[in-house]
Amino acid sequence: MGTVDISEGNVSADDIHEKRPFSFSIVLPGNKRFWIQASGLLEKKRWIDALLTHVAGGGENMEESLQFDDSDIALAMSGIYMKHILPLEQRYIFDRFYSEPFKEIDFTAPPMVLLLGQYSVGKTTFIQYILGKDFPGIHIGPEPTTDRFIAVMHGDEDKAIPGSAASIDQSLPYTGLQSFGGSFLDHFQVSKCNAEILKKVNFIDTPGILSGEKQRINRQYDYPQTISWFAERASMIILFFDPHKLDISDEFSSCIQEVTKYPHKMRIVINKSDELDSQHLLRVYGALMYSLGKVLTSPEVSRVYLGSFQNFRPLNECVHLPILLAEQQDLLDDLFLLHTEWSTSRVNELVQRLRRIKIHACIMCKVKDQLPMFSKHKKLKSIYKKWDTFIEEVSREYKLPINDLPDREVYKSFNDGFNPDLFSKVSSTRIEAFDYIIEHGLSRIMDMVALKRDPDHNPFNDAIADDENEGNPFSDSSGESNSINDEAQSFPNVTEDSFEEHYDGNPF
Repeated sequence: MGTVDISEGNVSADDIHEKRPFSFSIVLPGNKRFWIQASGLLEKKRWIDALLTHVAGGGENMEESLQFDDSDIALAMSGIYMKHILPLEQRYIFDRFYSEPFKEIDFTAPPMVLLLGQYSVGKTTFIQYILGKDFPGIHIGPEPTTDRFIAVMHGDEDKAIPGSAASIDQSLPYTGLQSFGGSFLDHFQVSKCNAEILKKVNFIDTPGILSGEKQRINRQYDYPQTISWFAERASMIILFFDPHKLDISDEFSSCIQEVTKYPHKMRIVINKSDELDSQHLLRVYGALMYSLGKVLTSPEVSRVYLGSFQNFRPLNECVHLPILLAEQQDLLDDLFLLHTEWSTSRVNELVQRLRRIKIHACIMCKVKDQLPMFSKHKKLKSIYKKWDTFIEEVSREYKLPINDLPDREVYKSFNDGFNPDLFSKVSSTRIEAFDYIIEHGLSRIMDMVALKRDPDHNPFNDAIADDENEGNPFSDSSGESNSINDEAQSFPNVTEDSFEEHYDGNPF
């Protein structure tokens, strides 16, 4: 690519791409899009402005030329994950202890809302209320009706796709469900429905949780684990309660414990609240909080919404009807904000996953360091039995918050024949890569999100702090940046190929 002549000197292409890639797109007149790696010097606003001045012929400023939408942000996140985070997951065999890797469709699919609750609490009716119409596979009644997981998505025509077919469709975000086997897939279905709201949010309707031990044992798949899979990928998890049956069964308790790993996603709803008078509703609210207090491990009190989500009858007149309507609207506002805040929440989830991978990597490195040449299985069992002591050592050595380290049940395979030869891929030399990805990759995604929200605000045009100007070739000796017109005098011919030739390769 040669060199780029700038008033302060020459900057080579190798220098520009020296500090790891970050992708963004430039849309030029004629709707021509250039994908560019913004890293190292490229992230400096004057380099970007000068580049735009050249390729746009001076007719477009940053706000007009740099256009981000949800697909751009999703592709940027997917690129960072596939090129940099996924290789780290594979190196530290993350999927052996946690969930399987993400697919590209997981970044581009609309936000997912997971509905949980016992039978006949109004989960399916809630989806019907939101859509304003029925969807394929709907069955509403007082008895346990929904006997399968139903993913309600947008489609040009209403149709149902069986679970096995949906799990091999690469255009759907459910290929990971194959790991739960055919018994689960026989109880899974994708329902496509031509409803406008489904372009912005999808719903997962779940089978009603039964209280009997016999029903739980007779399930041919692990219900709490499937809930955990959906909960990790969902943007919101709504727990529904019927005011006439507030008991929390063992299976429901297990499911709640799975979703409490994501407290920011949880919403709790007392449905059918218009069927009670104010006195009984107050007692129901108190009883529910008492029951949840024995299940939820967090000391913070979760907010409980009131509502009556159904279309088949008008709401009953009651003294607390204005409160009920206000609470109902608050929940709907949270729901409809999912699409607006999708990019931010997805970055948040990716950062959380990356921190979890880092903690796992530190644990695996510490285990590898302690494994002897012989009797490795015995040592793994010893580590598992003395887990509390072991994670304290990990916390001190790698300076990790002790409360962020996992429970030993996550690593129960150490006590159950885990193959120690898998540690051959583990290396402590890559630990620093995790923080670098967060600071120099995902933080740039937030700049994209900010620019998408406020096109008039360009994060690349913010004033550069004095301490950041040190060593900046785009500033003069006084620390003040030169005129952009002076810096854009000489540029090479900019083409799509000239940028793409630097894309390949994993810097980590």
